[in-house]
Amino acid sequence: MTALKKVAGNSIQIQSDKADMLIMQGDNNAKAQTAFLSLYKRYKDPIFYKALLCVKHNKEVASDLTQEIFSKLFEKRMQYTPTFAFSTWLYKMAYNHIVDYKRQEKFEVARAEERRGGRE
Repeated sequence: MTALKKVAGNSIQIQSDKADMLIMQGDNNAKAQTAFLSLYKRYKDPIFYKALLCVKHNKEVASDLTQEIFSKLFEKRMQYTPTFAFSTWLYKMAYNHIVDYKRQEKFEVARAEERRGGRE
């Protein structure tokens, strides 16, 4: 189901997909699993490419981050409220996960440099 909403003269497409709602309702049946697969197929590429840009084109790390984001999505599915578009919630979750990864990476690099500096 697709709806159009006028905002400041521009049309913004808002998707309220049945698959989005099924997976977010937390059903653990075959329909929910099919719905989750549908969400994964729809959003995996945009999430992967967003991660890829943030990790300096390291495909392996971007792929790992994408998998972690979708695992987190499944774990936190009961926290989703349909007040916001599903895609907004997912992209914010992805952004936060990537920022956390980058923060941890920076911390690990600093610790490694400290160790090297202490040995010299």
